Order: sequence, then structure tokens, then C-alpha cells
Amino acid sequence: MTYPFHIFYAERHTVQSNFKMLTSIDLQTEASLLLNNLSTDERNLNYEIWQIVREEQLSCDFSNTMQDKDTSRAASNFNLSGGNLPAEGVYLDSSGTWYGGIIINNDMSGFKVNVDAIKEARALSPGQYCMRFTLQSDPTQGDEVWFEVDAYALPTVVFADSKWKILGGNLNSQVTPLGEWAYQKYQVNVQYEEEWGAEYNDVLYINSTDSLMTVVDETGNPISSVTLNAGKGTFYIIGKGEVVNATLMVRGAATSNTAAWTNINLKLPPVPLVEYAIMYDRDGDGRADSLFVKYTKELTGKSKIDSLQFTFGEQFPVLTKYIMHDSTLILTAEGGFGNTVFTGSSDTLYNGMIETWFTFSDNGGKSVFPITGDIIDRVNPIITSAEVEITDHNTNLVITFSEGIADSSKDYFQRLFQYKCWRVGVLKDPISPMSVRRVKPNIWKMPFNGGLNDVVPAVGDSIRLVPATLRFMSRVPKWPSTCPAPRRTCRTRGSVSPVTRKSNCLALRSQASTATTKRPSPSSRARKRPCPRSSPT
Repeated sequence: MTYPFHIFYAERHTVQSNFKMLTSIDLQTEASLLLNNLSTDERNLNYEIWQIVREEQLSCDFSNTMQDKDTSRAASNFNLSGGNLPAEGVYLDSSGTWYGGIIINNDMSGFKVNVDAIKEARALSPGQYCMRFTLQSDPTQGDEVWFEVDAYALPTVVFADSKWKILGGNLNSQVTPLGEWAYQKYQVNVQYEEEWGAEYNDVLYINSTDSLMTVVDETGNPISSVTLNAGKGTFYIIGKGEVVNATLMVRGAATSNTAAWTNINLKLPPVPLVEYAIMYDRDGDGRADSLFVKYTKELTGKSKIDSLQFTFGEQFPVLTKYIMHDSTLILTAEGGFGNTVFTGSSDTLYNGMIETWFTFSDNGGKSVFPITGDIIDRVNPIITSAEVEITDHNTNLVITFSEGIADSSKDYFQRLFQYKCWRVGVLKDPISPMSVRRVKPNIWKMPFNGGLNDVVPAVGDSIRLVPATLRFMSRVPKWPSTCPAPRRTCRTRGSVSPVTRKSNCLALRSQASTATTKRPSPSSRARKRPCPRSSPT
């Protein structure tokens, strides 16, 4: 538990002054793990995790210390490894049922393993497994428990063609080509060979021996696994450069084999490639409205652009009208490319995807080349909602952003927001929040603790982001050497959120959250100049 201290200290000396504070509050604790085995047999494991807490206390007269000891249930971190699971294991980061027969307690202080339930669900392949756990309060304290899943029938992973005709579990690209060109998206279908495999919706893990051969979903987002539907699943690969003799491998936690596609070679195409593409939001309403694309070659000569399509939060229609100059291409849309607010993912890094169709003419012949590339997200977040929670001690302001916010932004949270608090017709500044807690990557909670005459956020007030202050999870720091970062004037955000009452709490709802029906008024947006149209700088 963390408690804030408010200390007023007066001293004549303006420099080199100091003081000493004494308290009877427990300031030093030492915890050690205690494992309580309640298992009935080796197929039904049941463990409780406790911690022995030794506290060093100060006596009330501050003259000596005392030792005290207590035991309490200990919330822990869990990692499962073994069998066909990834080498680093799988983190069981929430309470509930995992793999059909592993149950993590609600308070994360214990677990149960039912081997028969795991077998019935076919969730883990036969073999030895290790459950490792460490105290959340002290990760240096930990232990492990082993268990075994005995043999049972496992399905076989195989590749299939576009009509789901089985190709086999071991393919050679020289006999069954997967693709020819890099920077093109190729579909890969996998399924279980056995008919009874259609009963299962398992997760299959995907690996490549070449880092340039990227595995993505339909929208172009990188993935490392695919979830089967009735025993079938689809993913895509894209070569982000020349790929030579690569191998694609697919396996499950409960499969009898690892499907492999070997000798994959993808050549560099003769048409321009996407050097970088950047998405902007020029008017700050949380909807992308400007796309700048830089290609590796001039868009003239033998290569002609026929059309293009991009995905950013959603897949937009194929376009044939755009602005081109030398090796650059620009797309703009007043009011946004779509009607839905989207600035990035709430919990992970996000990149969009652009696909450009070129017609390549050479020696009297013509060929069509679809070329894919990533879109760097430069659309900054907005406040989509906020709630004021009133407790016995504090007023908590809970803010929801349109995307995940970097944890490092908490270091200067008091400078991130601007408020409008009207009191008896007078605009006043509220007191500063005491701290900030990152509830989720896109949700923050800030407590305000003020006296009767202090101003704290309340119904009827509003909040906005200070322009160009936050660091966002979806910002990609790997800028190409030829691509300067956009000017900060293009990154300002700050839609004003009016306060309304909802239920027994005070709810703030941002205009951005209703962007599908009404755009924010000019007075509720951050003021800034639009991004230059001729370059990303």
C-alpha cells in the first residue's frame, strides 16, 4: 500500500538545509514464499501460495526496533513451459481456466491442475510440463511444480490450397511454390488432416527461419499464431526483403507434428518499393486524413501505378486518384478517410498497411506487381471518455485514451492536461493531481486531494491534452535515415471533454467518442497548422 505525504518545511537557509523525520509506520518488510500442497493425487494438483512477511518496526519511542512475522496469501506470476509450448513458455497472466484444466485462483495466489480435463480438451500435448511462479511483490521469490500429461491421439497439421485440398505436412517450395516476389502478400492455409480434427479450435504457433519473411494477418498486422475455426486457419506471409532458402513452421500445443514449408525464395521485384509511409491526422479529431508515401524509385518509366489500397484500423476501398510527384504519393481526405475514431491499438504497437498495384512494361510485355508496405502511425490519441469517482478520501479522475500511452509519460503527468473549471462564473485552475496509476495502457487514474476551498475536476468541467506532450505506444522510433520526424505542430491533440452525470459517478464523455455522427467544433480542437503536403517534415 502506498500513502502520500504532504510535508511543509520552513528553513532560513535557502541552500543546504535538511531535516530528519521519524515515524512508527512499518518501513521495512521481508517476504518469503510458502507453498501449501493440497493435492489429492498426481493427476489433481492443488497448491496455495503464501508469503511469510517479516516486518522491522520502529517502537513508539523511536529508540529501538522490533521484529514481527505474519503470513498472507501471495499474488504471483505464473509461467507454463514444456511439451509443444514455446521455449520461453506461456505466461498465465489472468485468473480463470487455461488449457482446459489449469485454474488460476481469482486472487492469483494459487492454482489447480486437472490432467484428465487437459486431455479431454486436447489443450496440451503429451509430455512433461513445469509451472513456475514468483511473488508479484518480490519476483526473486519463486518455486516450480512439475506435472505430466500422458499419451493420447494427436491431430496432424498440414498445409492446404485455396480450396482446402490437403497439400501435405512437409512441402518444398521448389516443388510446391509458396510465392516468387518479396513485398507481396501470400496466403497460407493450414488445417488438421484427420476428420475429427474439425471439432477443435486450437491455437497454432508460426515460426520462420528468416526474419525478413514476416507472418501477418489479413490486415497486415504481424502475428505469431493463428486460431483454427473447425480445424482450419489462414494467415499470410510477406517478404520484407530478399528471402533465401527460408523455412516456415507451424505447430500446436497438442499436435503430433510440426508442419514445414522449406526452401522458400522471394526475389526483389523490378518496380518501386515502399520506402516508408506515414499516416497523419491534420485536424486533430482522431481520424486519419492524410497519407504520405515515399517509394524507392520515381513513379515514372516502366512502372505505372494502377491503384492502391490501405488499411488503418479498417480496410478502405481501392483508390485510383492521388497526388504524385517524383517518388512520392499523397492522399488526403477532408474530415477523415473514415467516420470512426482510430488512432492506434489500446495495448500493442500498431502499423497500418498499404498495397500498391504496379503495371511493369518491359520488352513489349506487361506484368502486374502488387507491392505491400507498412504505414507508420503518426495519428495522435484523443481523450475518448473520463469519469470522476468520489471516495471518502479523494476525487479520482479516470481518463480513457483512444490508444495505449507509453508508461514513461507518467513521469510528467501533471503537465499533460489542461482543464476548464468554472466556479460561480469564474474560470479557475484546479489543484494538481497527487499521482497517476496506469490501470490499462489506455486508461489512467489520477487522485485529487483538496480542501474545501480547493478546485478539483467536477461535473460541468472539461479536460484536454496539452499539444505534443504524450508518448504513445504506437509510435515507431525506427525512422529511415531519409525520413525526418514530422513537425510537432502536426502532432497536437486535445479534444475537450464535457462533463455529464451518469449513475452514481461523474462521467466525462469526449466529443471524439461520438465522432461517427458529429465532428468536434473548431473551438474544441487543438489549434495548429496542417501538415505540409509535399513532404513528411
